[in-house]
Amino acid sequence: MKTVYILGAGFSKEAGLPLANGFFSIMKEVWLNLELEHQTPAIQVSLAQSLRFHADLHTQFSIPLPIQSNNIEDVFSLFSAESIGKKHQTGFDRLIMQNAIAYTLAIKTRDAYKADSKIPHKYAEWLRAMLGHTDANDYNNTSIITFNYDDIIERSCNYLKVDYNIGFDLDNGYCKYYQDKDWSRNKENFEANIHLVSNNNTNSLSIYKLHGSVRWLRQKNPAGLVVGDPISLLTSQELTTEPANNEIFIEPPTFGKSLIDPIMRTQWANAYKALMNAHKIIIVGYSFPKTDQHALYLLIAALRNNSVAKECIIVNPVAETSDELIKLSTMLYELRAFNEIKAFSIEAGQFFEDPQYRDIL
Repeated sequence: MKTVYILGAGFSKEAGLPLANGFFSIMKEVWLNLELEHQTPAIQVSLAQSLRFHADLHTQFSIPLPIQSNNIEDVFSLFSAESIGKKHQTGFDRLIMQNAIAYTLAIKTRDAYKADSKIPHKYAEWLRAMLGHTDANDYNNTSIITFNYDDIIERSCNYLKVDYNIGFDLDNGYCKYYQDKDWSRNKENFEANIHLVSNNNTNSLSIYKLHGSVRWLRQKNPAGLVVGDPISLLTSQELTTEPANNEIFIEPPTFGKSLIDPIMRTQWANAYKALMNAHKIIIVGYSFPKTDQHALYLLIAALRNNSVAKECIIVNPVAETSDELIKLSTMLYELRAFNEIKAFSIEAGQFFEDPQYRDIL
């Protein structure tokens, strides 16, 4: 039986990573600490300009905006839209906010994974629960679709020594491991990728990141995707001295998401195939927000062509009060896409750790 997990920010919440509506407060905290350390001036500039852009939204308009001005995804989309008009005139570029978001997540994740932290073991056990229905070392019947930029899932795979793929062939030269020009830093990159394998490894766990990842550096010439340790990538010579040719690959949920891009196209196409063949879909900490209608269309399109789906489980503390999730449950019921739909108004941690839910996985 094939199981697909769909993960949102609620999944990463217990690691101390910010939700969309609290992101700018955490970004400011990271910026202030970085200034005190007097390090990484390029990242400091990205953080400062992103925070200034956000602050200006509250003073420039006398009427409420049709976006949530404290929501990082809404503001990232607006930033991306504005960068098109200003990029060639002033150097204003959405890469500024991409780097700021990625660095904020990289620092908070690094802090969560310090040597004495219980977070690595906690999330590894969550992943073990997710894989509990599979045979050891054979994860072909499980796929994870995540809208999170962070690398919690990849770190959990490394912790459990679970081989995983991100939908690319690592032998064709397009997608490759990152090797820092400063060889002393490559220990972190080796460890970050130690269980990443090619998509032709049929026993591996498939992870599809539909908004990109802090681990991904997109190169434009020659075109390719480089995967490595987030902080190594963000402070690399490639990113700081050749920003026109290299960018951390994370995408806003709305404006600028281009499925023409080969990286995005690969992720979304693979996610579609996984959903189309799923017997069970478990949605954790994701509410299909209005800002990301692409995700809802993907789910509906895949279910139209899915003849084997049996069960859908929604895990979210607002599962019974969120307009989006209530509409989702109603829509899935009316589509008759599943034999059974269950909604649990609980946090991800309770779902994965409480024995009463273990049989559901």
